[in-house]
Amino acid sequence: MEVGPSSPLYPARYLDAATDATKATELDATYAKAWSRLASARAGLNSPILAAEAWKRAVATLPVENLTATDVKQRDQYRQELAKAEAKLSDLKANPRKADGLLPLTSQDQTPWKRAAACIPDLTARQVRNSSAWIINAAYIQWQRALELLNGGQEVYTSQGPGFVGKLGAIEQLTNALLTDHRVFHITDTRFFEMYNKQMLAESETRRAWLGSGCRGIIEEVPRRLEHEGWDSVRPALSITVRGWIMRAFMEDKIKNSVKFALELYTSALELLEWGVNTFADVDPEQRGAVFEPTFIRSIKSLRLDSLMRVYLENPGPSSKHLLEEMLAGADELLEGIGAMPDAPTLQDVWFILAFYSYPAGQAHAIRGFCYQHIGTLLQDAEGLTQEVRDLYKKGSSEYAETQKYYPPDDQYSIWYVHRAFRLLCDASAPLGQLLPHLHRIRDTMPVEGNIWEFVVDANHCKELQEDLDLLPGLEAALQNGLLKEDTVLGPGGFMDDNI
Repeated sequence: MEVGPSSPLYPARYLDAATDATKATELDATYAKAWSRLASARAGLNSPILAAEAWKRAVATLPVENLTATDVKQRDQYRQELAKAEAKLSDLKANPRKADGLLPLTSQDQTPWKRAAACIPDLTARQVRNSSAWIINAAYIQWQRALELLNGGQEVYTSQGPGFVGKLGAIEQLTNALLTDHRVFHITDTRFFEMYNKQMLAESETRRAWLGSGCRGIIEEVPRRLEHEGWDSVRPALSITVRGWIMRAFMEDKIKNSVKFALELYTSALELLEWGVNTFADVDPEQRGAVFEPTFIRSIKSLRLDSLMRVYLENPGPSSKHLLEEMLAGADELLEGIGAMPDAPTLQDVWFILAFYSYPAGQAHAIRGFCYQHIGTLLQDAEGLTQEVRDLYKKGSSEYAETQKYYPPDDQYSIWYVHRAFRLLCDASAPLGQLLPHLHRIRDTMPVEGNIWEFVVDANHCKELQEDLDLLPGLEAALQNGLLKEDTVLGPGGFMDDNI
């Protein structure tokens, strides 16, 4: 695996399109339009090498003599598309894309999982549950198990040619680690992608997964395989298919910066699983498998919301307002599915509650804050800083502040969302008395957060947080000296006037 009609809310269904086009080329290898559709789908799947190959086949199947005006137009179009595909390949070779959204690791000794592991004994002795050490440590343990399985694979040579022998379970452990805390994704072995691709191919062939198919085709195939082979065949095939989509989506988003394709993969995974939940509601959960569990589906929803936000940020503005509305609906759905926070019966279960209940709830409130912030910005651009805009900013600030109930104080998310709450209150022209508690929270949280995340916090984030803290001494002194009062508004938009 190279690492139906669409609504405005979703990307085109490239997986389904590629499946249909492939079938058409197999039925008639001289059908030029089928090759062109396959090329377009492969381009949408961010597979430029395969897209260029399909465009070459499309051009090669066109007539070369006695061309009509339509034939000439079609030939020129296919050649132009082939040239675009080849140009993209050349650009990728000349300018390799940098990973975006992954933790910058400056030292393996200072990684958050190493620091978390060092904190666990003390947290255990003091019976402290509210720490991000639990979740990142659990994710790292699963990640390490996956790497051990990957490293155990080896190539073999038989009378029928080269092959690959590995242990099953690596893909499950990789995805479990990402769904626990995606920040654990890191690569220390230059052979990672080579080993991963071989492992994925081996597990998908063994389980007869549907990695090359779209959601629609799988939904048609599952009942047939169930009828003939039962859940012992379907369950592992569905598991590897969905987990393969998750891995591909994550790497497309964070490594290739192909966030729209990542969004399609997450969407396909959710649609397939939600179809399965409804269709097989009466089937024993153990028969269906872990991918149908609410916590598993919830984690995919969280990843999808993150990708949806990144799609919006690629093209923010009025034309993308529908994405903000979809994010709000997705955040509401996420919170409704979570319900009340369960208690962790033991310290060993804390990470699970954090990963699949607390953190998704925190993310949902952060998404709400993001949406109200950007809806307010769109309205301000159109009408100025009206009371409605201020109310939206205050609403967004409240949502960001609400995340503090769900993220431990030593997590990097905790302090960042307090910062966002503070900045939105400033934009809303909130009085000083409402601003100071956020600044105090940032001041008090910074040293705690550094215990685990000190060496991975983004430099720009650190700069913005420091700018917040630089305001605090002057504001407190002015308040103490009577120059400011708690009901003082610090200038238009909430920022300090130069003479204060």
